[in-house]
Amino acid sequence: AAVVKALVGRLLGEVDHDVFADRTQPWRLRVESLALELRQRLSAHPGAVPLMVGGPMDGPHALALNERLLELLADAGLDPTDAARAAYLLIVYVFGSIALEVADLHQPGPLPPEPERIASRHLAFAKTPAGHYPRAAAAAATLAGYISTQQYLWGLHRVLDGRTRTPRRDRARARRGGARRRSAARSRARRRPAGRRARSSRLPSGVQGGVVEALGRGGEARQA
Repeated sequence: AAVVKALVGRLLGEVDHDVFADRTQPWRLRVESLALELRQRLSAHPGAVPLMVGGPMDGPHALALNERLLELLADAGLDPTDAARAAYLLIVYVFGSIALEVADLHQPGPLPPEPERIASRHLAFAKTPAGHYPRAAAAAATLAGYISTQQYLWGLHRVLDGRTRTPRRDRARARRGGARRRSAARSRARRRPAGRRARSSRLPSGVQGGVVEALGRGGEARQA
């Protein structure tokens, strides 16, 4: 455990904090810089990634990295609780993506160049039986690119797009939407002509005639 902890600390100690610590830069750009920096550092040591994911991340370098990330998310407008949850979400996405990427190859040493790995995956996915798995076969090129930088950033951007979607904000947004719908309904009702509103409250002519006839028969019966 001590060896794994030391390895995790050494790898995280190699991360360049300057790429995301500049608070004059937009927060999304800083998160993206951090995510790319971590991917580059960890991909250079693919054999250590499974140990890192399965080991504790409570050393000084891990704590410093987490502190920077919390600061960055606070700059994005999140309160402390949401910032902590968003930081965990980002860590899970980054480390999970890298772990799956390095698990795709079963060989020691650095990862081969990205285009070479994607091409190899494409050859494998091109053999997918379209008769049994038509959707997977049609998406072979996209599946092959799961390990690409483009896919990595695509997922990261989707995570960041929802980073302010907190329950409190969602409830406030729902209340505003409901108020707008009620206001629009009242406006439509005011614009509707008076005659049309009056006609809408009347019974259909056939039903109305039947009611009148029934009332008339009731009156005659009472007189008899």
